[in-house]
Amino acid sequence: MNWKKRVRAGLNLFMGTMVGVFLGSSLYTCWERAAWPGLYAMMSAPWYTSILLHAVVTAVCVGLALAVKRALR
Repeated sequence: MNWKKRVRAGLNLFMGTMVGVFLGSSLYTCWERAAWPGLYAMMSAPWYTSILLHAVVTAVCVGLALAVKRALR
């Protein structure tokens, strides 16, 4: 197998994993807020702050992976 194909396959796996972890953690946060609303009422930040932070990190990681993937063409 060509080394570029291996790197592309690894990047595809990385991007898929990042998106999957983001979706899973977001769904869990939404479920947790519905299950224990009092816990999130005590926080000074809105309950969706962690989802926004994870979205930014996921977008940056996937963007970098896409840039590397494009550079390997």
